[in-house]
Amino acid sequence: MHYKAAMKIQMMVKQMSVRVMGGLVATGFLWANSALAQTPARTPVSTNMHLSGSCSKCDLSGRVMPGMSLQGSNFAGSDFSRSNLAGANLSRANLDDTSFYKAYLMRVNGVSVNLNKSILRGTTLSDVSLINSNFIYADLYKADLTGGDFTDSDFTKARMKSADAMGTTFVRTNFTKAKLDRGDFTGSNFSGAQFIFTKFGEAVVENADFTGADFSGAEMVEIVGLTQSQLDLACGSQETQLPEGYSMRVCPEKVDTQLDATSATPIPSPPAFDMMLTQKSPRPIIATRMSRRNEMLSIRSTELDDIMRGIDGALGDLPMNSPTRAKLEKTRNKIEVMQAQIGAQRE
Repeated sequence: MHYKAAMKIQMMVKQMSVRVMGGLVATGFLWANSALAQTPARTPVSTNMHLSGSCSKCDLSGRVMPGMSLQGSNFAGSDFSRSNLAGANLSRANLDDTSFYKAYLMRVNGVSVNLNKSILRGTTLSDVSLINSNFIYADLYKADLTGGDFTDSDFTKARMKSADAMGTTFVRTNFTKAKLDRGDFTGSNFSGAQFIFTKFGEAVVENADFTGADFSGAEMVEIVGLTQSQLDLACGSQETQLPEGYSMRVCPEKVDTQLDATSATPIPSPPAFDMMLTQKSPRPIIATRMSRRNEMLSIRSTELDDIMRGIDGALGDLPMNSPTRAKLEKTRNKIEVMQAQIGAQRE
């Protein structure tokens, strides 16, 4: 069966199961603070529930609470095991070291959610939107992340063994030293992601998008479903371990130069030119059609090198989700193309 059809059926089954649980939810409007969170009873609560304030290490396991809000709250160390929180708002919530073991978190949303060291084993996280969130050291063994959006999030040293993440968005996500063994990432979007010393094991990456991804030091020998065309869009390092017969370009070295933001010389914009992608077997190359040939040839290569060093230094000081970083990376890519073209013209 085609993977998209299988994924659709899988998601429909999960949505149906959550609606059955949701049928137990009481109606009405209920506000609750941390005192309610300490109540030991396992009872359904309103879909309009809002838990506010701080309730560290509270027992909220086994509850039916879809649609509730934890926005801005502190529930570090609390236990939400096997609870139904489908559609909850978790924006800026502190859920450090919190357990969501086999909990239902379908369609939850939030920005800057702290799930550092959280337990998400067997947790349903399908169709979620958790942007710029922290999953450092999180345990996602057999978690379901199908169709979710984790753009700009941090999964450093996260354990994602046997996780299901088909069709999931991980744009610019950080997987440094994470363990992805046997996870299913079929059709997922990893554009701009970092896989620094990541262990893939037997992870499935069929039809995944790795455009601009960094695999420096990654272990990929046993990876499943990988193609050379996927690697052609990414880069790695001499330490990257690839399956036999595969190759990958080396990522540009980062210059460890510190720039003072108040005194740094502005980086000039490169001359305008058109770029087009052409296919050359067996690997694609980028060819440029110069619209200002004479002007580009007059730029000395030494000046371009200085600009590149300045950009690399600035990139080293900027966070991965910085808009300025994205602009500088785009400028750097253009300058690299310009240098290659000038070198070809001079030969």
